[in-house]
Amino acid sequence: MEDLFSIYLLFSEDNFDNLFSEHDHFLESIKIMIQRADCEKQANLYYSKTNLENFIANIITLHQEFPNELANRGTLKIGTVIKRLLAKAENWEEKPHFSAQNFYGQWDSDSPNNVNDEISDVLKEMTEKIIIEKDTKFLLLNMYRAFPYYKDYLTIFVDKKESKIAPIFVWIEKANNLEGLEKWFEENRTSKILNIEDERHQEWSGKFKKESPLLYDLRNTENQKIVQNLLNTSLTDQREPERANKDLINFDKIKGCYIWFEYENSQNGYHAYHLVFNKYAQKSHERDEKAESKIPQRVKDILEYRKKNF
Repeated sequence: MEDLFSIYLLFSEDNFDNLFSEHDHFLESIKIMIQRADCEKQANLYYSKTNLENFIANIITLHQEFPNELANRGTLKIGTVIKRLLAKAENWEEKPHFSAQNFYGQWDSDSPNNVNDEISDVLKEMTEKIIIEKDTKFLLLNMYRAFPYYKDYLTIFVDKKESKIAPIFVWIEKANNLEGLEKWFEENRTSKILNIEDERHQEWSGKFKKESPLLYDLRNTENQKIVQNLLNTSLTDQREPERANKDLINFDKIKGCYIWFEYENSQNGYHAYHLVFNKYAQKSHERDEKAESKIPQRVKDILEYRKKNF
């Protein structure tokens, strides 16, 4: 069974410190977070139209109040950009699952009486969906700490007043930035298995096919760990054609080039090779731009952002 993910986006409506401190990175980081969530296989994105419109309206207001400080930041286009990114996402407000007849609260040992009863509607909606969809993994993408809470998860409960059952408690995990989102995907998707027996891309082997080589000798256990770690953090774009979105890609900082993980079977097996010319070519081990052109653009954008910021 494939992993199923539901990612709920929450935009900040009143915390815009990053708009001033990070300047042009503010819009870029939001774009990358949404793209990264949408690229993941079997990930569905949800947002609140009300929350999104409040976010955009407040940014426009800030531009009006601080025209000099925010000049040439590009954030005035943020509404158009984000709405385009959310073309495949669902506005959960159109068909909400939570009910005003129920009582929802956050269990928090730091709050008076341990209960916070003033919680966002998105948490109520997620609570109901988590109860219904047992096989789906849920995440609140809490961009720029739109919901200011120090833990990586929220304990939410619902008391269905008209029923005689006890309150139901759920955990809602959250990520505040791209790094947190990446970590969550790595921890929650089924493990990828590196095929260390495949010698077709190992230049030392008699089975080498003179194709794109793997620049690590997998007879070495340390090299196995390096490549496995690259596989664990690799990604694809689920919006690409089926063959393309089965394979995974990463950027290998040690070797300074892209590494491609080719899908083998339903057991999550992959073999690897770098997108460089092999040792027999005139441009031995130089980057192969023709091979790189097959990488989906959104994947390239995310990997480029990682290189600059991680």
